[in-house]
Amino acid sequence: MDRESAASFSKFSIDNGKQQRLFLNSLSRTQHIVEQSHQAIQENSKLLDNYYAEGDLDGIMSMYDNDAELIEPQTPMCRGLD
Repeated sequence: MDRESAASFSKFSIDNGKQQRLFLNSLSRTQHIVEQSHQAIQENSKLLDNYYAEGDLDGIMSMYDNDAELIEPQTPMCRGLD
C-alpha cells in the first residue's frame, strides 16, 4: 500500500471510542452555542420589552440591525440578484 492510500485509509480507521468522544465533544459545543444564543435572545427580548413599555423609540431603534434586509410580504426567500 502506498503512502497516499495508507493516509486515506487511516482517516477511516479511527477507533469507536475516539469517534464517540469526537461526536460528544461536537454535541457539547453545539449545545453551548444554542444555550448562549437562547440566553442572548431572552436578554434582548426583555430589553426590547422595557424600551416598548417606556415608549423609548431611540432605545428600540438602537436594537435595529442596520445590515438586516427588510423583505416585503410575498417575496420569495431566495430571490437571486436583483
